[in-house]
Amino acid sequence: MNTTTTAVGGLELATIEPANLTVRDQAREDATPDDELIASVRAHGILQPPLVEINGDGEWVIVVGHRRVGAAIAAGLTEITVLVRRRLPGDEGAITLGYTFQQRVAGPGGRSNPFGEE
Repeated sequence: MNTTTTAVGGLELATIEPANLTVRDQAREDATPDDELIASVRAHGILQPPLVEINGDGEWVIVVGHRRVGAAIAAGLTEITVLVRRRLPGDEGAITLGYTFQQRVAGPGGRSNPFGEE
């Protein structure tokens, strides 16, 4: 697997083939990308890199961004940029909890609707 990593301001970015990412067991049930997201990723790429970590087996595991990775695969992208999270002792679940709240606010399909418009 070819990867390129770059450290930026204490964060690590990596370029990786999306099909090489492993899905966590607790991925949300509605993580399947819709046609609109796939078309957007095909046209513009992924605008917000998915968050991944490397597990004890050396696998790259998606923490946040399952729909974006799925859309990249469906769009035929051979490389995407991901944000690599280095896990610290005792921080299990802290980041995913924040994103889970954000998903609940955004609603189905990951789109927020702050003005209640249809």
